[in-house]
Amino acid sequence: MKKYLKKLTVLLAVCVLFTACSGQKQNTEKKEEASKTETKSDSVNIQISFSGSSTLAPVISKIATDFIEKYTTWDKVDSSLPKENITIFVSSGGSGAGVKAVLDKVANFGMLARDIKDSEKEKVKDLESFTLGIDALCICVNPDNNILKAK
Repeated sequence: MKKYLKKLTVLLAVCVLFTACSGQKQNTEKKEEASKTETKSDSVNIQISFSGSSTLAPVISKIATDFIEKYTTWDKVDSSLPKENITIFVSSGGSGAGVKAVLDKVANFGMLARDIKDSEKEKVKDLESFTLGIDALCICVNPDNNILKAK
């Protein structure tokens, strides 16, 4: 389990860096002047949000908590990031909610406990998908349960 937790922590750290460094270059002189007056925290999104599957939410929440406790501020993750507190939001509401949150640009990452539908793939430019695990559901009944005796 620790092996997988380490891999997930590394994946989260990579996602943090890609999210924080995904800003587009500005072309005009006016925009360049405006960007010079911005503070670092204004030019970098300093919070990350995950939304979707309740299967993944507890795992991502634990990784996020460990990540925040380890680094505390973004500059400790990467010195080019601002010295701002790390904020990671994790909300569950089902796989469909995760897709909707990403499409609506409410969440950075959608957590799905299913395959991404082709119709969803078409709506997201440069979509990248990472399989973190596979879950299974089963129904278990105690042999002493009266339901087994009913016919």
